[in-house]
Amino acid sequence: MPDTEKTNARNRAWYWKNIDRARKANKERSRKYYPTSGRDWKLRKLGWTLETFEIAKAKQEERCAICKQLPDHDGPIGNRTLCADHAHTNPPKPRALLCGDCNRALGLLMDNPELCEAAADYLRAWGE
Repeated sequence: MPDTEKTNARNRAWYWKNIDRARKANKERSRKYYPTSGRDWKLRKLGWTLETFEIAKAKQEERCAICKQLPDHDGPIGNRTLCADHAHTNPPKPRALLCGDCNRALGLLMDNPELCEAAADYLRAWGE
């Protein structure tokens, strides 16, 4: 077996024996050399850029566009970041930044204004 094959086999054996340590090191190295690449890619998929995200964040004073709460308010799930909301079109169109609870609520109501109004009417009818 040539030396490179022995080295590769030895490296593979070490990797599988120390998989948690290796994955942690890879993640740290990736964050060091590519600090925004993953986030930038996710935002671009939603029609946003890092710049438009930061502009919207400043414009909204780092608050949710719907409930006006800071993203770390104690909602039912305890959100920690603002979500980049977008219209589900092709290509996606950025709308505003929302806390996770409001973002999930819109998603569960299928971004349908009539359903949102019906839910509001329901709550008003049963309100106390």
